[in-house]
Amino acid sequence: MKVITAISPKGGVGKSTLLYNLAKAFHDIGMKVLVLDPDTNQSLYRAYERRIDFLETESGVDIDYPTVSTFTPAKLLKRQIEDLGKGYDIVIVDTYGKIEGYQIALLEFVDLVIVPTQPNQSAINNALDTCQYIEGVREENDGYPIYGVSLLNFAKNGVEERQYRKNFDGVNTIFDMQTRPYGKAYKLADRKGLSVTELDKIGLLKKVDEESCKNAAIDMRRLCKEIIEVVEEL
Repeated sequence: MKVITAISPKGGVGKSTLLYNLAKAFHDIGMKVLVLDPDTNQSLYRAYERRIDFLETESGVDIDYPTVSTFTPAKLLKRQIEDLGKGYDIVIVDTYGKIEGYQIALLEFVDLVIVPTQPNQSAINNALDTCQYIEGVREENDGYPIYGVSLLNFAKNGVEERQYRKNFDGVNTIFDMQTRPYGKAYKLADRKGLSVTELDKIGLLKKVDEESCKNAAIDMRRLCKEIIEVVEEL
């Protein structure tokens, strides 16, 4: 069993969006995946409920998805997740937009941490601080967890990657895929509770949205493939 999480001291940078799509990507290659959502607003779990409603009432398309469950982090977090994850290949744990409490406990035993960031200087600075914190954990934990930064450009108006790439010179990142600015595609997917890669396949889009969703799906598949390749080498 491999445990994966995404961490940021700031909300709204794409943690839940990325993890939701990543769970489906692992599932699609035959992995048994459990998604744990501890967030008080239950964003992943509510997306899963929207998905069920959409597939049952609107599309008539049967698209399978991993198990999604809410949970309340316990004091013995590692043991709790090991118990919940019995029988699963991958456990994906969402986090709040902060680094304290159970997020710190997660860093002591997870296999992979994704540090999502948006292309603006405030988010970049938060990501760099997060990387520095993780490096401190790694120094005390024999080089674990493995981690990487993903520049997720969900904004309506895209910002050139090169403006921000230089910020991560010297940072120990293992993947740094940029996604292009297809905010509308992600909003459409979220409204229906789908991963953007599924929205691309269902074929219920207005003509004007098709290209945006298609390109967003291409980028997300590429990013998920990179992350899966890293996990397969762990």
